[in-house]
Amino acid sequence: MTKISFLPLVVLSLLTFSLSSVQAEEHEWVNAKGRVIRAEFVSATTDTVTISMNGKTYVLKLDELSPQSQDLARTLSTGDAYARPAIGFSALFLSNPYCKKMVAAMQADADQRGAELLVQDARFDAKKLSDQIDAFITQKVKAIVLVPMGRVAVGPAIKRANSAGIPVFTIDFEFAKEDAQIAGHVGNDNYQGGQLAGQAMIEALAPKGGKVLVLDFKQASACVLRVKGFREVVDAHNKKGEASAIEIVAQADGGANQRPSEQATADALITHPDLAGIFAINDPSALGAYQAAKAAGKENEVKIIGFDGTKEGRAAIKAGKIYAAPISFPDRMGRRVMENVFAHLTGKEFKQVDLVPTEIYRQEDALAEEEAPVQAPTPVPQELPKTLFDRVWKDKKGRLIMAKFVSLDGDDLTITMRGVGNFELKLSSLSSESQSLARALARIGSGRKLSAGEVAELLGREIGTWKVNGHGQPTGGEREEIEDVMEIRWKEIGKSFVATFSPVINGKEVPFVGTKEYDAETGFFLWRSKGEGFPANLSFECY
Repeated sequence: MTKISFLPLVVLSLLTFSLSSVQAEEHEWVNAKGRVIRAEFVSATTDTVTISMNGKTYVLKLDELSPQSQDLARTLSTGDAYARPAIGFSALFLSNPYCKKMVAAMQADADQRGAELLVQDARFDAKKLSDQIDAFITQKVKAIVLVPMGRVAVGPAIKRANSAGIPVFTIDFEFAKEDAQIAGHVGNDNYQGGQLAGQAMIEALAPKGGKVLVLDFKQASACVLRVKGFREVVDAHNKKGEASAIEIVAQADGGANQRPSEQATADALITHPDLAGIFAINDPSALGAYQAAKAAGKENEVKIIGFDGTKEGRAAIKAGKIYAAPISFPDRMGRRVMENVFAHLTGKEFKQVDLVPTEIYRQEDALAEEEAPVQAPTPVPQELPKTLFDRVWKDKKGRLIMAKFVSLDGDDLTITMRGVGNFELKLSSLSSESQSLARALARIGSGRKLSAGEVAELLGREIGTWKVNGHGQPTGGEREEIEDVMEIRWKEIGKSFVATFSPVINGKEVPFVGTKEYDAETGFFLWRSKGEGFPANLSFECY
C-alpha cells in the first residue's frame, strides 16, 4: 500500500514586544484558495503576517494569501504601534564560533523584545556586505548592525542607509569615514586585550625572553589594535634593558584562520628555528600555530598566546597547547549592541563607543573552572532524514518558536530558523516535551532506542485531547488547512493509542481513525490514520 507522509504544522509565534493598548480591529484574511477568516492584525515582516484569533496568535505566509490580503498586511504594518521591529545584522563569518556566540546573544535579546533579527553572512567580503546593507534598506529595517570592512566599498552603502533614515551600528570592528554616519559602536577593548597578551608573553618567556612571531590580520581594525597593544607592552618591557628581552622577528598574515596560520608558522619556523613564542590575533590562528609547531617537533618549546577564548581555544589552553589568551565576550557585545540599538530607537542615552574589556585566561583558570556535569554527546547523523520538518519548541516559560532540529550535544541544542540561521539553546531551558523531542530526533542513526519504560512515559504524557489548528502537506499533494480536536484513548496500555480524528480539511469535515505508536526504526512517534471516503491505497503518517 502506498503511503503519503503528512506533517501537521501547528503555526505559532513568540511575541513579547509591547503592543499598543488601542483596541485591535478584526479584518478578513483570504488565502489563495478563497478561504476567509476574521482575525486581528498583530504585525508583519517582509514575507509573513501575524494575526490573533480567539486569544491565540498565528503566523501566515504572505505568498499564501490573496493579493488583497497581502496588500492589507503591508498597509497595516506601516503603523508603528503594531509593527514588529526588524533589525538587520551582517556577520563577518557565521562559521566562526566567535560569531556564532554573538548571533545567539543578539537573537535571544531580539526574541525577548519581540523583534525580528535578520542575519546575513558577509564572509569577509566587502561587496557582499555592501549588497546586504542595500537589501536591509529595501526591507525597511529599523536599524542595521554590521561588522565593517573595506571602507571604500562599504562607505557608500552606509551612506545610503543614512539617507534612508536607518541608523547604522558597528560591532567588533570600528568604521571611520567622515561622510558616513555611525550611530554607535560596540566592541572588545582590543587594545587593552593586546596589552594583556603582551604581558602574558613576557610571563611565558621569562626569564630568558626570546624571538617571537606575530600572526596578524590587517584587514580587521580589531586585529590591528590587538597587535598594537601587544607591541607597545613588549617595547616598554624591552626598554627596561633586562635579560628577558623579546624580539619580534616576524609578522605574518594568518588570515584569522587555522590553515593559513599553520602555513605561515611553518614558514617562520624554517627561517627562525629558534622561535620562542607566537602571538596569534585569534584562537583559530593560535590553533594553526600549534599544529605547525607540533609538526616541527617544537610544541613544547614555542609558547603560544591566542585571543578570544572560544570553546576550542579554552580547551587548548586547558590541554597546555596554548599558554594563555585574553578572553573576548562576543555574547556580551551582542547583548550590548541590541541594548544600544533599542535605546537609540526609543530616544534614550547610550555610549556611542562602548568597549567591553577582555580578561586573561590561563591553564590554571581552565583547571579551576567548575564544570557542570555534561552528558555524553549524542551521535547525530551527517545528513538528517527529509522527514525532519519545522518543529514547535517550547521553553519553561511557555514561549514558543518554530524551527528545524539540527543537532544535540549534551545540553546544547542547535536549531535553525529561516532568515536567521543556526543558533543554540540549552536543552535544560526547554519544556519536558521539547527535551523529549530533541532527544528523539538526535537518536536517529545513533543505535540507541527508547526503552519500553521511556516509550510508555512519553506516550503517557500525550494521552488526552489534542487541538490541531494549522496545515499539512501530503507528499506529492497540495497544502491543506486543518482544524480539529482529537480525543485520545489507549489502544494498548503503555504502547500505543487510538484517536478519533475528524478534521475540517479545506473547509470539509473528513473523519479519520488511526493509531500512534513508537517506531524503533526511526526513533519517531508515528500517527497513522485513514480518512473516511479516501481511496484504499491512501493513508497518512504524521511524525
